Amino acid sequence: MAHYDNVTTMDRYGAMVVGPRGFHGYSGIAPLGGGLTNVAFVFDVDVMKRRRMPLEAFFEQSVQALPPVREALVGGRRVSKILVSGRWHRGAARGCGRRTARRRRGGLPRSVHRRGGVQGAPERGTCGRDGGSGAEGGRTDAAILRPYLGARRAAFMEKTLANYLVQAFVHVPPLMNYVTPRLGSRPALARQLVLVLGDLGTKREQRALLSPVYLWNLLRP
Repeated sequence: MAHYDNVTTMDRYGAMVVGPRGFHGYSGIAPLGGGLTNVAFVFDVDVMKRRRMPLEAFFEQSVQALPPVREALVGGRRVSKILVSGRWHRGAARGCGRRTARRRRGGLPRSVHRRGGVQGAPERGTCGRDGGSGAEGGRTDAAILRPYLGARRAAFMEKTLANYLVQAFVHVPPLMNYVTPRLGSRPALARQLVLVLGDLGTKREQRALLSPVYLWNLLRP
């Protein structure tokens, strides 16, 4: 990602641009205020491993490969270094184990990470009261942490499935191109999607997003 100034095509709203087949990634453009615009690319790890050029050249090539990004940056100027981070998504076989209660996978709003910690708080408290050895004289074995799994699953199941649903659309550009204009013409569906993905939706809105009714209203002609 990098910052640009003098980008006059962006106003209040950002944009997400999914690359065509073979691009193996997508771009996000967002106005930051103060005349700055954030331009970011997300790629499959293999794309970065195969890169055979300097980072600056690769970034510029990526801008030119996506016409909406290229057009948005006409007249703009990069005013920062190009920053790179590693993988955002890490899998794990278990949600808890000895001395550990896992919070949440990466790539989600900070409020979700905080909620993950809150879900584990009662179990941590139980560990401290239960006697035995370990930190603060409490048990920290997997058995005493196991109730955390149920609380964690109840808190995040619908949000996790919604993320997977959106990722499925992102990885199939023709499907993404089919859905995007329908979201534009059906604002109630778009608002519900944004609320859930932004961790602002209620449990009811999260469940409704995964219902056949929502999917039909989204995909129908």
